[in-house]
Amino acid sequence: SPIGIACTAGASIEVLDSQLFNGNPPAIRLVNCTASIRTTRISSYRGGGIQSYESNLSLISSLIDGNGNDSGFYGGLRIRQCQIGQGDDPGDSCLGVALNIRILFTTIVANKANGTSDLVNRGAGALRCDKLSNPIEGAGSIIQDNTGYYNIDITESQDSRCAFTNSIAPLRLDDLM
Repeated sequence: SPIGIACTAGASIEVLDSQLFNGNPPAIRLVNCTASIRTTRISSYRGGGIQSYESNLSLISSLIDGNGNDSGFYGGLRIRQCQIGQGDDPGDSCLGVALNIRILFTTIVANKANGTSDLVNRGAGALRCDKLSNPIEGAGSIIQDNTGYYNIDITESQDSRCAFTNSIAPLRLDDLM
C-alpha cells in the first residue's frame, strides 16, 4: 500500500483529527516540509509511523501506536536533520538549518523495531533521532512499551537532543528493568 501522507519540497501540511491505519510504508513521510499533526492516531504501519527528514514537525495530542516491525530501524518516529544521503559531510547545508521539533501531550506506545544489540541493525521502538541541530521540545508525553534495542535512540546524535522534559521516556529498555 502507498504512503498515507507525503509532504515535500518546502510545502506545509496540517493533519487534524485524523486516523491513519494499516499500511506497509510509513504513514507520514515529510521531506523538507513543515507539518502540524494534532489529535491524530497513526496505527499499524509496518514501515513506521512518521519519517521526518529536514522538516519542522509539531506533533500535539496524538497517539502513535502499533507501528514498525521486528527488523526495522524505528517504529513510531524517525526524525533526521538531513535527507538520506546528506549530512555526513560537515559542510552539508542541511546541517546548518535550525529545525523546530515539538512533541507535546502525545502518547507513543507499542511500536516496534529491531531488538538486536548489533550496532548497525539495532532499532528504536519509539523514536530515532539522527544528527538533530536543535533539541526536541517535548512535554506531557507518555512514551512506553515500545520494543527494539532502544525506546529512544540517540546514538547518531551522541547528545541529549532527543531528550524530553516532563515525560515518561526511558532511553533504553534496560532503563525499565
